[in-house]
Amino acid sequence: MSQLSIYIIEDEFLYANQLMILVEELGYKLVGTANNSDTAYGEIVKLKPDLLLVDININGSKDCIELIESIKKEIEITSIFITSFTDQTPFERAKKVNPYASLNKP
Repeated sequence: MSQLSIYIIEDEFLYANQLMILVEELGYKLVGTANNSDTAYGEIVKLKPDLLLVDININGSKDCIELIESIKKEIEITSIFITSFTDQTPFERAKKVNPYASLNKP
C-alpha cells in the first residue's frame, strides 16, 4: 500500500505550517501547499494527491467550493475543509462538493 499523499491549501502561514508539520509527523506524504486557488489548481491537477486539506476562506480567482468543483472535473479526489469560522453557512455551501469532513481550526 502506498503512502497517502496530501496537498494543503491554506492562506494563513501559521496554520499552513502547523498542518505541514502534522502531516509529516503522522507519516503522510506532503506533496504541496498553496496559499491561493490559482496556484493550487494547477499543482493539484498535475500532482494528483489523494487528499486535500482546504481552508474554507482562500485567496485567488475561485473560492474553495469553485476550486474543488473545478478539480473534481479533472481528477477524483477527497477533500477536508478547515475553518476558524463558527458560522455554519460556509459548511452548508461546501456540502455540494461532498467533502469527506469539515474541521474547525484550534
